[in-house]
Amino acid sequence: HMNAEKFKLSAGVDTVHVPYRGTPEALNDTMAGRTDVFFAPVIAALPMIRDGRVVALGAGSAKRSSVLPDLPTTEEQGFKGSAYDFWSGLFAPAGTPPAVLAKLNAEVRKALESPEVKDRLSALGTDIAPTSPADFDKIVLRELGENAELVKKAGIKVQ
Repeated sequence: HMNAEKFKLSAGVDTVHVPYRGTPEALNDTMAGRTDVFFAPVIAALPMIRDGRVVALGAGSAKRSSVLPDLPTTEEQGFKGSAYDFWSGLFAPAGTPPAVLAKLNAEVRKALESPEVKDRLSALGTDIAPTSPADFDKIVLRELGENAELVKKAGIKVQ
């Protein structure tokens, strides 16, 4: 939803947001022609892109996807300010001791650097970008602020 709203503002187009329970339902309706477009994470849409059930029009992220390197980003296509990155992160409860966070971070990094995990995630369309707990906090806080501003600009209301 946020990715589509950011694109709408950048492109100056007015579209109708159709709320879905999740990505599979939205992709099914896009494939069936009940919706015209859908901003999907690469990891979810890649199988349908590969077998021709959907057409990838642009990467909404700041950088091109490593599994779709010929697909230009929406920014490269002239929609300045449209980049919105999908990511996954590992969170722990507030107050978790720093030593525990450091150990978790080290073990996750170790797993992400293993050839088996790297190859599997890469095949799924995931670009691995491990970071430190402190840097991850900065990313989350920055995006919370950016998303709050986007919600205001787009006039998004809780339903």
